[in-house]
Amino acid sequence: VRSRGLGDVYKRQQHYRTMNQRPLNRETVATTTHPVKILQFGEGNFLRAFVDWMIDIANEKGVTDSDIAIVTPRFRITPALETLQKQDGLYHVYLEGVKDGKPGKESRLVTSIADAFSPSADMERYESYITSPDLRFVISNTTEAGIRYEPEDMSGDNQATFPGKVTKMLHK
Repeated sequence: VRSRGLGDVYKRQQHYRTMNQRPLNRETVATTTHPVKILQFGEGNFLRAFVDWMIDIANEKGVTDSDIAIVTPRFRITPALETLQKQDGLYHVYLEGVKDGKPGKESRLVTSIADAFSPSADMERYESYITSPDLRFVISNTTEAGIRYEPEDMSGDNQATFPGKVTKMLHK
């Protein structure tokens, strides 16, 4: 099974918009909402095409009742974040592979992202999620570059590393 990245998804959304003359967002697509119980550090392809996709399916099947708030791990605005914001957290996952011995393709609209933002632009919103009594899970696929010790993370408001950000969050 192969999933396609946000760049591919963005190109397909441009095609979708050309064909349907309407953008992909929660005004043009009917969706259901769930309480935000998951805080996700990272807006990358793997998390969205694997974890968020599975949460979306679990919501649909009634296994869970959880939406996701995505925060950028480096606390800055990225092109992927801007695309997610324009689409109200909606995107498609395209799968190609073999199922039941037959080649196939599948497209799924993922609706499990309720919010996506950079804490650098809205620290109050970030703090409202980390102190929410609904919060149950924190997800990240931070690499070794983000998992390191920085003495500056022990004080101040802008922690540079993932462990510093999580530690600050846990102290709230």
